[in-house]
Amino acid sequence: FKRIGGRIVHQIDYVDYDAAKRQVSGSEALPSIAPEGAGSRRGGGKERALRTVAEFYRRYEAMPVLSSTAHYLELLTEHYSLEDPTGRILYDSRARIQKVLNAALALREFGDFHWDIDRQVTDGEWVALE
Repeated sequence: FKRIGGRIVHQIDYVDYDAAKRQVSGSEALPSIAPEGAGSRRGGGKERALRTVAEFYRRYEAMPVLSSTAHYLELLTEHYSLEDPTGRILYDSRARIQKVLNAALALREFGDFHWDIDRQVTDGEWVALE
């Protein structure tokens, strides 16, 4: 994640979609990595950056319950971009991701999600999560 002024401007995901499907179906155990504390290469803004990302995931997980993307989208800049080279996904604006998420919610294709964060590192502007 790249964060500017308390909002997310850029997100890059590397997801092992096959493993995720196996874990959701119960045919593969979830990894049991003990969570580590937040690390940082630089001091300034570390706590705010980590709070922004934590709020991002909290709002992401709430979308199916609220049946709305509005609260989630407030955290994204207008020029937000999401890329995932492993899934060949690229969204180049907040409006584009809004359209995709609203369609998924309308079709009930966006189920309940919970993200377990095992490790996080920030330099104040960028946050990396596992």
